[in-house]
Amino acid sequence: MEKIISVYSNNKGSSPETEKILTEKFRKLGFDIVKGLCNRADILVCIGGDGTFFDAIHKCNYPSIPIIGINTGHLGFFQDVPPDRIDEFIGCYITGKYKIQQLSLIKASVKTASGVFEHCFLNETTIRSTDFRSIHLNIYVDDKLIECCNGDGIVLSTPTGSTAFNYSLGGSIIDPRLDLVQITPIAPMNNTAYRTLSSSIILPSNTSLKLIPAMERDTNLCVIRDGYKNEYTNVEEVVISTFDKKINLIRSIDFDFWSKVNSKLL
Repeated sequence: MEKIISVYSNNKGSSPETEKILTEKFRKLGFDIVKGLCNRADILVCIGGDGTFFDAIHKCNYPSIPIIGINTGHLGFFQDVPPDRIDEFIGCYITGKYKIQQLSLIKASVKTASGVFEHCFLNETTIRSTDFRSIHLNIYVDDKLIECCNGDGIVLSTPTGSTAFNYSLGGSIIDPRLDLVQITPIAPMNNTAYRTLSSSIILPSNTSLKLIPAMERDTNLCVIRDGYKNEYTNVEEVVISTFDKKINLIRSIDFDFWSKVNSKLL
């Protein structure tokens, strides 16, 4: 252990003062503090809300070092530690009284006429048309056409992200210990002209999964992964696959996913 702490903060509201307090306490224990990611650091402390947590993992290129969240935001699904419990967290960290929750990432590879663009996501990727009109996407599982999704778009979510946009669309909450990907339609169209997927499909994450535009007008796609938006023209297919990195999130010894769900969502 080199006794280095990386700190990533959103610098909003109470975050600067929280960062100052945290820095002083760790320095008194002989730790060096580095702003941003340091690959030699023992842990990455993320100060802010859940949005700051996502900024940290994406801008730091999905770091392998353990991450702990200090919640100065609102919901705090990933940010476990309130500012008034920093001393308790430091004590548990120094004595090793914590556990690591490994979170899986999924990769979306967007193939266009000009190349392939890869994006990783921890929570979800939303696929819609660039002009936000209805879209028609053929869903292929293991190279077999399962259904054409007709509607406003689809959401691809990991178990970690099943409690976010997916849940608001009526998708299932999935225990993050399971290695799955969930496909949930956005405002599906079921009428005399179209028959479509009206509920979620849940698949093993190592399934061969492709989304192919059903019509020429559906090839201009907006891809939003964990809040980051990209637009593409002449899309031929979107391939969903596993990603070889995992996020290592520090949790308290008594952390329980379903208790967190109950306290935050139900």
